[in-house]
Amino acid sequence: MRIFQLALEQLVERFAVEHANVGQERLEEVISTALKSQTPSIARKLLDTLKAKAPEMLREHRELDAGFRERNFRRWREGFDLLEMLIVLAEESGSDFNTEFRPQAVQENNLVFEAVCGLHARAVLIAREVLCLLEGGFADGALARWRSVHEIAVVTGFLSERDNQLAERYLLAREAQAYKAIIEYQTNLPRTGLDPFTEKEIQQATGLRDRLVQKYGAAIQRDYGWAAEALGNKNPTFRNLEQAVGLDHLRPYFRWASEHVHAGHKPHATLLGNSESVQSVLLAGQSNSGLTEPAIQTALSLTQATAAFLLLQCNFDHLVISQVLLDLVGELQETFSRVERETLGRARASANTDA
Repeated sequence: MRIFQLALEQLVERFAVEHANVGQERLEEVISTALKSQTPSIARKLLDTLKAKAPEMLREHRELDAGFRERNFRRWREGFDLLEMLIVLAEESGSDFNTEFRPQAVQENNLVFEAVCGLHARAVLIAREVLCLLEGGFADGALARWRSVHEIAVVTGFLSERDNQLAERYLLAREAQAYKAIIEYQTNLPRTGLDPFTEKEIQQATGLRDRLVQKYGAAIQRDYGWAAEALGNKNPTFRNLEQAVGLDHLRPYFRWASEHVHAGHKPHATLLGNSESVQSVLLAGQSNSGLTEPAIQTALSLTQATAAFLLLQCNFDHLVISQVLLDLVGELQETFSRVERETLGRARASANTDA
């Protein structure tokens, strides 16, 4: 798009010819002043034009999106149905467990139950987000969101095998770290224009942090510092938690998912959405490729988090549900892999026939 740039260049050339006697420095000054004064009004006129055309443009894009979603769902429906079934089972079994055992947990001040219950609900929520991304054709975004489900599964597994004291540290760690967040917030007020915390609020956050540090040690202020004593490590990392619960074999997947979270260089050819492409594509939208791995990993991590929650009260029903979820993961893995293989084969065969 060079409409305005070309018009500007022509205007500058004409101005320079008409004012040949004006020095170069003066000419640049006049042009700079004109640009600063005219740019906002030109931008406003362009925006008004775009808004006037927006309804038609958005309708066309939404029709294209609806068409893609229909085709994408048709291709992957068997797998989507299994993943949604697993999510619903995880949600309903967790809800029933919470309803049945919360009164007892409250009476016993069972903080492990409280922490793991909250984590499980978040795992279900994020799994639903993953499903939406998969149905929308955003495999790489889905894998990035799986990363959070994996983190929850790891922390859930770690907490579920330990005592109330560790759960209390976990639940209070956010409060211990709030002071740092407040200071960052206050420091950037001149640029953000947000309302400042009051001096009383800052003092309260400072006092709470000091009390928690005095009770649990300085590590409570750091990421995963709540697990320092349990791990025998003054500065634990998420990798240490993975190792403690035996899920460190998923580290390559975690690193892979992180590539779509951070801004490091990631060649477009390595995107999941381009995994079936026969030519290089600068992917900036939807794709019906690469959905298998995010679906499988999400199903597995949600199952791990659900089993850890249910087995806080180990009985035969909870063992059976956990096994059903595991069986669903296996079936889902086989289904997504088969659908991917068969549909891609048919599509390429059809393309070769048409050619």
